Amino acid sequence: MSKRFGETFEDLYSMKEQMDKLFRTSLERIDSEGEDNQGQWFPPVDMYDNGLDYVLEVEVPGVKREDLEVLLLPNAICLKGKRSFPVNVEQEKIFRLERPSGTFDRQFQFPGKVDTDHVQATLTDGILSLRVPKVGGKQKKTVSIKRSID
Repeated sequence: MSKRFGETFEDLYSMKEQMDKLFRTSLERIDSEGEDNQGQWFPPVDMYDNGLDYVLEVEVPGVKREDLEVLLLPNAICLKGKRSFPVNVEQEKIFRLERPSGTFDRQFQFPGKVDTDHVQATLTDGILSLRVPKVGGKQKKTVSIKRSID
């Protein structure tokens, strides 16, 4: 028995709806404290050397300052944070979730040692900017070789 085009289309649409619901619920995880956790995300990071400091600029729109953590080591940095789902909406009423939410944990190595006591951090317009001073001033030094006297 063959189906009419309209019935086939309805079947495909129903299957799509079921898959969308399955996908949404598969992304939902419950952490150990019972809070909703949409998973992990990885905010983009730019990292460069401006001559005196290593500079990191991290895109964290929608993340509150109190939800960010920065841990510095002599030659590395660890960035942690959490962005919560902004609205309290029942899962069945969500049509699209494109903005990532949940926790992130990123680690980066510096090419040299850093001064962990004089780091500057600012959060402006969703950009976390970190200036991490290098230890020991210049990274390169030319050493002159003297002639030995025999």
